[in-house]
Order: sequence, then structure tokens, then C-alpha cells
Amino acid sequence: MKLKNSFIVLMILFTIYSCVKLDDHSEELILNPKTAELHIGQKVRFGTNKDDVEWESKNKFIGTISSDGTFNAKHIGKTKVIAQYGEEKKEAAVTVIPQVTGFPEPLIKFGVSKNEIIELEKRKLLANNPVTLIYDSESADVETMYYLFEGNRCTYAIIRYKEMDKSKLDDLLTFYNERYEYYGQDKADQYFVDQRKKVIVAVSTEEVINARYTAYKAK
Repeated sequence: MKLKNSFIVLMILFTIYSCVKLDDHSEELILNPKTAELHIGQKVRFGTNKDDVEWESKNKFIGTISSDGTFNAKHIGKTKVIAQYGEEKKEAAVTVIPQVTGFPEPLIKFGVSKNEIIELEKRKLLANNPVTLIYDSESADVETMYYLFEGNRCTYAIIRYKEMDKSKLDDLLTFYNERYEYYGQDKADQYFVDQRKKVIVAVSTEEVINARYTAYKAK
């Protein structure tokens, strides 16, 4: 009888212990996948071995993440996805890669002198006029790339493109959408702003195709 009672007690203890282990949240948080690479507009679902995890994207310009761990790619670049359970955190590295490359961009150095642009710009200088510097963009799509100056300070950088078919124009707009935040449209121009809101780019795809860069000014 005593042996039987001891066995029952052991079984009860074992059952209690098993229940505690099943609900034991001291197990290390696991996050998968640990890395991800995707294009703009694509999504990847992250998962963990815990419920009620809080999610965060370290750079929401690059991409956002929803409460179920789904990351949505918005712009090219790198960010970290963080899964947090209580005080425990795990990180995954996310890289958003471009679909369109090959279009040149100027130096983003507004307010600097002509000599500073000459020193920093590594492409071939074609002409140095009183208010203009013209460079070889090293692109078959570009007719002219130049910087404009007022009071010896750079105010604009302009890329004037050659004629393009619709497919190439779509690629050009995709290029800017991948790297900048779309800001709106005015007549023939579409506007894009960089992540830090330092630069605004006006892209015209009608008649003279061009991209005009200048310092961003909040409305």
C-alpha cells in the first residue's frame, strides 16, 4: 500500500514537472530566417519559437514589419529585424536589393564651392564655365550631367537624358522609387525625397527627359 501511494505521488510530481516544462519560457528565443535578401515590394515572413513576440524594423525607410513578423521591402538598403520576447531580443539582417541599376547620380553636395565639387567629383570634367561644371556621366543614356552655381555655391545638379522608349522610362522611375521616397507630381515632374529629407529630385519624363537635384526645403 505504501509503495502504491509513493508511486502515485511520483506520478503527480512528474505530471506537474512536465506541465511546467511545456510552458517554460526560459528556453532561448529562436528567430528564423537569420538573413533575408529581397526586392522592393517583396515580403518575407519571420518566425520564432515563442508567442506574443514584438517586432521592429530598425530602418522603416528600408522596410516595415507587421505584428505577425511579415517584412515588407520599401527601398534598397540594409536594416535589422528585431524580435523581442520579454527582455530577450534576436536580430535578423535584411538586405533589399535593386531591380534597376546603371543610371548615374551626381554628387549630393549642395552649398559647397566649385573647387570642392572639382576635388570630390571623380568623373571626367568636360567644361568649367562661370556658373557651370559639366562632367562625363560615363553613361550611354545621358546627354549631359552638370552642376549649377550661384555665388560660387552649388545649387543644382542636373542630368539630362537622351530619348528613351517607354520601357527605359519605366526603368528610370523605378530607379528613383527604389532609392527615394515618392513625394508627388506636378505637371510633367515627379518628385522624390531622400531618406534624411536633405535632397529633392524632380524627374521629368516628357519632352526633355531629366533629373534635377537640389536641397530639400520643407513646405
